[in-house]
Amino acid sequence: MVRSYFWHGFFFYLLSMGMRLLMWANVYSFLLAIRDLRRSELLRSEQERSALRLQLRTLNEAFQPHFLMNGLNAIVACRHDSNRVLDAATGLADYLRYATERGDALEPLHRQLYAMESYLTVQDLRFGDALSYRQDVDAELLSIQLPRYLLQPLVENAFKYGSSVDDQALQVSLACRRQGDQMLLQVRNSGSWQGSGRGGYGLEFIRRQLQLHYGDAAQLTASSENGFVTVTLSLPIQGGATTPRSFG
Repeated sequence: MVRSYFWHGFFFYLLSMGMRLLMWANVYSFLLAIRDLRRSELLRSEQERSALRLQLRTLNEAFQPHFLMNGLNAIVACRHDSNRVLDAATGLADYLRYATERGDALEPLHRQLYAMESYLTVQDLRFGDALSYRQDVDAELLSIQLPRYLLQPLVENAFKYGSSVDDQALQVSLACRRQGDQMLLQVRNSGSWQGSGRGGYGLEFIRRQLQLHYGDAAQLTASSENGFVTVTLSLPIQGGATTPRSFG
């Protein structure tokens, strides 16, 4: 009888140990699976970061000749006035000096506004009195870090596709303001929407920039009404600065 109880207890002991070992084996396998998944995610994340860096570099390189071509077209438009050509060429050269400098993927807003002054010099000489340009920027936003070449395509599109209304001057305005936890960059020009629903190369360039740096946290919207086209960028702000992804 004693031996029967012994073997009976021993059997349950082995069963209990087997269940414990099986449980710990499952836990260990689960932890290994989590580790492998984490490694896979890190590898995929690094691969995505490398691909995004390459895309961003390609976009920047592709944008330069596009911007240069439009600047040269502006100079050609005032070719009959040597003094105006000289001023326009100087403005374009100043911008190209900025564009060819070795810079980071991000730069403060005031840096882009300064570069825009050179481009606006070219357009001002081109349009003369047929242009009305206004700029309204909140001073607190001047140090905000933005992706490089974010403003230029917006303003360039306004000059390229904008038109006068009722024989008045072409009206172009740039506004940068804070709205809650968002930074709004808005370019408005007189005229009507041109081209396809998504716009041309410039807007597509900006969309790609926003996706690369902010993911789905940033938006680009465009509207056309009452003789004006308005393009607005909405960027997230956290702790006094926009929060783009890092590609270092």
